[in-house]
Amino acid sequence: KEGVLLDPAPEAIYALHVHPQMETGKLSFRSGQVMASADEIYITIKGKGGHAAAPHLTSDTILIGAHLVTSLQQIISRNNNPLCPSVLSITSFQGGHTTNVIPGEMVIDFNFRFCTESTPESLQQRLTAVLDQHGLQYELKWTIGGLPFLTTPGTLVSAIQQELRRRDRGCTHSSCASSIRRPTDAGGPTHEQELH
Repeated sequence: KEGVLLDPAPEAIYALHVHPQMETGKLSFRSGQVMASADEIYITIKGKGGHAAAPHLTSDTILIGAHLVTSLQQIISRNNNPLCPSVLSITSFQGGHTTNVIPGEMVIDFNFRFCTESTPESLQQRLTAVLDQHGLQYELKWTIGGLPFLTTPGTLVSAIQQELRRRDRGCTHSSCASSIRRPTDAGGPTHEQELH
């Protein structure tokens, strides 16, 4: 409910996420951006359907959809800074249900994942521009899955970094941690450590 974190106000919030590529029994962490957003987009293309023997009398939503898939990929490849990880994945392309009818409607579903240099608003503008270039009749549904997850530098990050460096040096005494210098780059590389 609204206000549930106001009284009492938490000092910190911790979150975990599975990572299939990571070896069982290990965890990783880093400062800065950790996870991208995960938005879901659904496009319904509407046009005039008809018989497969007379495509000139239809608007051929399947052909339009095929061109649109290529155009959608350019939103990332030609607009996004390649140093800022983002990805657009077409996950569903559905239209028609028989071989002799060109459907009057088809649906394309896809997933957008982007980092902090992009915003849902900027991506929506690019997507709408692509759709409008094709002169389509369409319905667009955009479900925002959340903004990119950030780990802010703080006590926890510092303590874990110091502990990992202490273990890397083979020191088993907690007093060693205080002598380890904090890294100057708070957004440094990801650290891995076995769980015991």
